[in-house]
Amino acid sequence: MDYLGKRDKDNSLKALRSILEEGQNLIGLVTLIHRMFKCFLYIKSGNSKSSVTDYIENNMKVPPYFVGKLVSKYIKLSDNYTEDEVLKVFEILNKYDISFRINTIESKHLVKKLISEIIDIDV
Repeated sequence: MDYLGKRDKDNSLKALRSILEEGQNLIGLVTLIHRMFKCFLYIKSGNSKSSVTDYIENNMKVPPYFVGKLVSKYIKLSDNYTEDEVLKVFEILNKYDISFRINTIESKHLVKKLISEIIDIDV
Protein backbone atom coordinates (compact mmCIF):
# COMPACT_ATOMS: atom_id res chain seq x y z
CA MET A 1 0.00 0.00 0.00
CA ASP A 2 2.83 2.39 0.80
CA TYR A 3 4.25 2.05 -2.69
CA LEU A 4 0.90 2.95 -4.19
CA GLY A 5 0.67 5.96 -1.89
CA LYS A 6 4.17 6.99 -2.99
CA ARG A 7 3.21 6.51 -6.65
CA ASP A 8 6.05 4.03 -7.02
CA LYS A 9 4.85 1.84 -9.89
CA ASP A 10 7.79 -0.57 -10.03
CA ASN A 11 7.68 -1.48 -6.35
CA SER A 12 3.87 -1.51 -6.35
CA LEU A 13 3.89 -4.12 -9.10
CA LYS A 14 6.60 -6.15 -7.29
CA ALA A 15 4.50 -6.12 -4.11
CA LEU A 16 1.48 -7.11 -6.17
CA ARG A 17 3.35 -10.13 -7.51
CA SER A 18 3.94 -11.26 -3.93
CA ILE A 19 0.25 -10.84 -3.12
CA LEU A 20 -0.72 -12.84 -6.20
CA GLU A 21 1.78 -15.61 -5.36
CA GLU A 22 0.30 -15.87 -1.87
CA GLY A 23 -3.14 -16.20 -3.40
CA GLN A 24 -4.62 -13.35 -1.39
CA ASN A 25 -8.11 -12.06 -2.11
CA LEU A 26 -7.95 -9.25 -4.67
CA ILE A 27 -11.29 -7.79 -3.56
CA GLY A 28 -9.65 -7.39 -0.15
CA LEU A 29 -6.84 -5.47 -1.85
CA VAL A 30 -9.37 -3.15 -3.48
CA THR A 31 -10.92 -2.60 -0.05
CA LEU A 32 -7.54 -1.68 1.45
CA ILE A 33 -6.80 0.73 -1.38
CA HIS A 34 -10.26 2.27 -0.98
CA ARG A 35 -9.71 2.79 2.76
CA MET A 36 -6.35 4.46 2.19
CA PHE A 37 -7.75 6.84 -0.41
CA LYS A 38 -10.76 7.59 1.79
CA CYS A 39 -8.29 8.72 4.45
CA PHE A 40 -6.55 10.82 1.81
CA LEU A 41 -9.90 12.41 1.00
CA TYR A 42 -10.50 13.28 4.65
CA ILE A 43 -7.07 14.88 4.73
CA LYS A 44 -7.48 16.73 1.41
CA SER A 45 -10.94 18.04 2.22
CA GLY A 46 -9.62 19.88 5.25
CA ASN A 47 -11.22 17.67 7.86
CA SER A 48 -9.31 17.59 11.07
CA LYS A 49 -6.75 14.97 11.95
CA SER A 50 -9.30 13.63 14.41
CA SER A 51 -11.69 12.79 11.52
CA VAL A 52 -9.05 10.59 9.92
CA THR A 53 -8.25 9.07 13.30
CA ASP A 54 -11.93 8.34 13.94
CA TYR A 55 -12.32 6.76 10.52
CA ILE A 56 -9.31 4.49 11.05
CA GLU A 57 -10.41 3.50 14.55
CA ASN A 58 -13.93 2.67 13.37
CA ASN A 59 -13.17 0.98 10.03
CA MET A 60 -9.76 -0.62 10.18
CA LYS A 61 -8.68 -3.44 12.42
CA VAL A 62 -5.46 -1.96 13.73
CA PRO A 63 -4.21 -1.86 17.31
CA PRO A 64 -4.85 1.47 19.06
CA TYR A 65 -1.14 2.24 19.38
CA PHE A 66 -0.77 1.95 15.58
CA VAL A 67 -3.53 4.43 14.70
CA GLY A 68 -1.36 7.54 15.22
CA LYS A 69 1.43 6.08 13.08
CA LEU A 70 -1.04 5.24 10.32
CA VAL A 71 -2.56 8.73 10.40
CA SER A 72 0.91 10.30 10.13
CA LYS A 73 1.83 8.01 7.25
CA TYR A 74 -1.40 8.79 5.40
CA ILE A 75 -0.91 12.53 5.86
CA LYS A 76 2.54 12.23 4.30
CA LEU A 77 1.42 9.93 1.46
CA SER A 78 -1.61 12.09 0.66
CA ASP A 79 0.78 14.82 -0.50
CA ASN A 80 1.43 12.68 -3.58
CA TYR A 81 -2.16 13.07 -4.83
CA THR A 82 -4.38 16.09 -5.41
CA GLU A 83 -7.95 16.07 -4.19
CA ASP A 84 -9.18 15.69 -7.78
CA GLU A 85 -6.87 12.71 -8.28
CA VAL A 86 -8.20 11.09 -5.11
CA LEU A 87 -11.76 11.53 -6.36
CA LYS A 88 -10.77 10.00 -9.71
CA VAL A 89 -9.22 7.04 -7.88
CA PHE A 90 -12.66 6.24 -6.42
CA GLU A 91 -14.09 6.06 -9.93
CA ILE A 92 -11.27 3.72 -10.96
CA LEU A 93 -11.76 1.55 -7.86
CA ASN A 94 -15.50 1.24 -8.47
CA LYS A 95 -14.92 0.17 -12.06
CA TYR A 96 -12.38 -2.48 -11.09
CA ASP A 97 -14.31 -3.69 -8.06
CA ILE A 98 -17.19 -4.63 -10.34
CA SER A 99 -14.79 -6.25 -12.83
CA PHE A 100 -13.15 -8.37 -10.09
CA ARG A 101 -16.53 -9.64 -8.94
CA ILE A 102 -17.68 -10.50 -12.46
CA ASN A 103 -14.48 -11.79 -14.05
CA THR A 104 -12.37 -13.69 -11.51
CA ILE A 105 -10.26 -15.42 -14.20
CA GLU A 106 -8.77 -12.15 -15.44
CA SER A 107 -8.25 -10.71 -11.94
CA LYS A 108 -4.45 -10.96 -12.03
CA HIS A 109 -4.31 -8.84 -15.17
CA LEU A 110 -7.00 -6.45 -13.97
CA VAL A 111 -5.21 -5.69 -10.71
CA LYS A 112 -2.02 -4.77 -12.58
CA LYS A 113 -4.04 -2.36 -14.72
CA LEU A 114 -5.69 -0.98 -11.59
CA ILE A 115 -2.35 -0.21 -9.94
CA SER A 116 -1.01 1.39 -13.11
CA GLU A 117 -4.11 3.54 -13.60
CA ILE A 118 -3.99 4.83 -10.03
CA ILE A 119 -0.29 5.67 -10.10
CA ASP A 120 -0.46 7.27 -13.56
CA ILE A 121 -3.67 9.18 -12.83
CA ASP A 122 -3.80 12.63 -14.33
CA VAL A 123 -6.75 14.93 -13.83
